[in-house]
Amino acid sequence: MNLKEIRQKEQDELKNRRIQHILDCAFALFSQKGIDSVTMNDIAKESEIGIASLYRYFVTKEELAIQCATQIWQKYGQDWAALFNDQEYIEKSGLDQIVVIFSIFCEMFHSNGDFFRFIYYFDSFVHRSGVLPDELQVYESTIGNAKELVISAIKKGADDGSIRKDLVENDGGEILYYTLTHSLFAMGQKLALTGEMLRMDKDVPGIVQMKLMSQLFINALRNEK
Repeated sequence: MNLKEIRQKEQDELKNRRIQHILDCAFALFSQKGIDSVTMNDIAKESEIGIASLYRYFVTKEELAIQCATQIWQKYGQDWAALFNDQEYIEKSGLDQIVVIFSIFCEMFHSNGDFFRFIYYFDSFVHRSGVLPDELQVYESTIGNAKELVISAIKKGADDGSIRKDLVENDGGEILYYTLTHSLFAMGQKLALTGEMLRMDKDVPGIVQMKLMSQLFINALRNEK
């Protein structure tokens, strides 16, 4: 590697660090205050860079928000990859694989409420801002990886007899996937946003409710032979 290539590599690494810092700061602001109420000036100030520099990296707030959403899903995908490629997981029944997935989901809620708040704000922002489907292709593909994982477990369960076939046979598990994930996400977002808004809400921790809902779903999925 010659001197020019070394310098270019150093510049690229510096640029990538700056972009990552901006994304981290933007995610923190978005997840706490909502995307609509946060301005590019707010993000520039939090990132300790000039507003002109911010716009060189991200032309619009929509672009920045989409990149934040894509990155957080990619991060979780990387974290999960080793577990779901582990032989012990692969050899589990379909229902037991769903148990593992739900357990990880509950742990996500317990350890990272910011994620659920951000996704809630992001969905609302995209809906109101008129972001086109083409702009969400990369983001959608990252979520698609999680979808494939869940549907694979559902299909395996129907084949090995651990999951009720009547819940799967008409569409290969698509409706069941959306019903399960949308229900869990909706509950996670509700609890992350307003879980302790009222005094009585503090009587039952959110994680307890998430685990109970997961168990109810598991019981409903189980094929009683």
